[in-house]
Amino acid sequence: MNYKSSMTDIGTATIASADKAEKAIIFDDFLITEADLSGETDLTKSTVDLFSSPLMYPINSKSTLGNTFTVKAVLANKTEKLTVDQDFHINAIGIMAHIEGDTDSKLMTIAVADGSGAVITAFKDTLYSLTVAITQAYQADRPADFKLANVAYALAEDLDKLKTDVQVIIDSDLADVAKTNVDNKFSTKQTFEQGATDGQGNAMATTKDVDTVGEAKVNVTDTANWQKQAMFGAGSYTAGTVPTGSDYATYVKAQFAKPGVYFVRDDKTSTTIDGQPLSVVDSMLTSEGAGYFYASGVSVAGDSVFRAISPTSDTGWKRAVESHIMGVTADGKTDVNTSLIAMSQKAGFYSAYIQNGAINNPSKDSIRGILHSNGGGFASGTFHSNQGDNFSSYSVVVQNGTIVTWKHLATFDDIAPSSLLGRNLTGNDDVFNLGPGVYPIVGTAPKNGIPGITWGWVQVFDNGNRFLRWFDVNGHEQINTYLGSPAHWSGWRAPNSMILNTGSDLNALMTTGFYMLNGVTVTHLPSGLSGNQWMSLVVKQIAGSNGTQTLIDSNTGRVWVRGWHSVNGIVFTPWTEMASVSALENSGVLYQRTLTANDDILNLDDGTYYYRGATPKSLPTGVDPSWGKVVSTSWNGGNEKQVDIYSLTGSHYFGIYSGGVPQWGGWKHFVTGNTNGTITVNSNTYAPVQSDPTSGNVAKVHNFVNGVKINGHLINVDPTNGLTIDGTPLINTVADEATAKAKSANDKLHLWVTKE
Repeated sequence: MNYKSSMTDIGTATIASADKAEKAIIFDDFLITEADLSGETDLTKSTVDLFSSPLMYPINSKSTLGNTFTVKAVLANKTEKLTVDQDFHINAIGIMAHIEGDTDSKLMTIAVADGSGAVITAFKDTLYSLTVAITQAYQADRPADFKLANVAYALAEDLDKLKTDVQVIIDSDLADVAKTNVDNKFSTKQTFEQGATDGQGNAMATTKDVDTVGEAKVNVTDTANWQKQAMFGAGSYTAGTVPTGSDYATYVKAQFAKPGVYFVRDDKTSTTIDGQPLSVVDSMLTSEGAGYFYASGVSVAGDSVFRAISPTSDTGWKRAVESHIMGVTADGKTDVNTSLIAMSQKAGFYSAYIQNGAINNPSKDSIRGILHSNGGGFASGTFHSNQGDNFSSYSVVVQNGTIVTWKHLATFDDIAPSSLLGRNLTGNDDVFNLGPGVYPIVGTAPKNGIPGITWGWVQVFDNGNRFLRWFDVNGHEQINTYLGSPAHWSGWRAPNSMILNTGSDLNALMTTGFYMLNGVTVTHLPSGLSGNQWMSLVVKQIAGSNGTQTLIDSNTGRVWVRGWHSVNGIVFTPWTEMASVSALENSGVLYQRTLTANDDILNLDDGTYYYRGATPKSLPTGVDPSWGKVVSTSWNGGNEKQVDIYSLTGSHYFGIYSGGVPQWGGWKHFVTGNTNGTITVNSNTYAPVQSDPTSGNVAKVHNFVNGVKINGHLINVDPTNGLTIDGTPLINTVADEATAKAKSANDKLHLWVTKE
């Protein structure tokens, strides 16, 4: 974490003012903020207004060198004046100071984090602090006089200088005062006129006094009952060392049979404990005599070991279980799992505290627990949270020094009685009389179970009413309920099913499930059904206001379906009866297949066919040969048949096969009527004359803009020629009578006249 500091204009002016007034500058506080000031381009113009929601810490150390000063402050997460409740990111630091005799503290220097700044971690259960130093150079004709406020601490260099000054005073000014030398002795003989006393005012005893008291309490000549022994060898810290080729037990039995306490080194051991080699051991041996020894010691690896030896046995070195107190902080860097893996490398017990917010802490709060490590990367333990996580518990397992698995543990209160494992059922057990729990069925069917099922489970719920669930090894599930007034068992049935009562309304059943009508009368049945019914009803809820119902008659196999939706309330569609496949086979509705060029449309089984890109045989002229639909329908045992052809152009042809001697009657073409009163035939549109079929009167006057053709002759009227036949006016004028007679003889449709 680096900070870039800059002297402010206010700070430069303050140094100049103090120098002119010949006064010192008093350092006050560190002002820290989380505000991001990295975008400030000119820090010399900075003021305290930039420090939003700041924290303030007293400056407790200062040092100077020429025109440079260094100040320090201890930033803690809990002081007498403040507590840091959440992690505080130090993005900027301000140095506050005032001129001696003044009370107005000013922003002298500002330091802005270059990248990520330091962090004061939130105070939970652990104190945390860091010491921050800011060094700043300034411009002045001579160094300023800087001082600390009364809250400051002395620096080590100040104490060293003070020590030197005091020593000079002791060596010179106090030369005539009695004192001790380096041997802690008075340099000259001292005489105490009133007798000597200690620091508590107690009189000091003389040699004569001590001898008198000592002789009265200890008989120095009687040593008959004293035990004298050497715990160490001469010039050594041991009484002996196990030699090469010998083991510890053999050596101590031979060398230390006499009772006593001895220090013995065993540096020839090559044994292992918990998979780890045991190194040199320095031990304290207690010999009881008669071949019994007890030893405890420490290996050079820091292992605490112990051993018991008798005339007939030897435990060998045993490692004492180590206990460690470990902490994992929420500093944004420490990973809980990494810390646990490190603990798993060495055998022992670890009392661990994990702060809330630490990386991979499984809880929503801090947790405490014990980790038992077998060494070699294997460990397990349990941890418990505080109130912030409802005092939850967690287990953890470390495997192979790489895998850490956390589990959130359920309490006994979290487990429903119906989930507790019960005993295996026998043929004498009645499932109707079982208490809450889950009971295995292992080869023997219990009473009132499902006949023939000998392997599975029975789960029992009881809250006054009773509920049984049955699972078998074939994957089937059934339920049985004991309720009602009077209470009775419903019988085994599929889950999500219900037996309907008389008077039930089928419109009220919109929850997904299976419903049974066991000889009861219900409302909103399909039209034509009444009275007691033996049926099953399947309801599928698509959403809260949409779904379907399927009703099946158990006596006839008939099936009805309907749906519901919401339009200003729930609306049910009418019941629709489903047709059987056999009925569809004779209806022409059943889809068969796509035709090929080898298929003859006059020899098809009943059904619906399509042709796409391949033209089947016997297709009538005028039909689109590449795309279309063919429907073949027969009746009267196949002696009569109809084939309909629909093309993409909209044409519809049909042919009928019938008669005493059945034969095809040829293709017929349906005429398409249009909404404007015209008809279309082979893509041509016509306007038929509407007339009364009885009287022949035309019901509507038509405007034939191109004339009317009668017996091959076109009759028309136009403003220029008047009435024309075949484009020639009805009356025509010629030059002479001879021409008129000749024209009239050959043209009976027109009148030929002269001008006279």
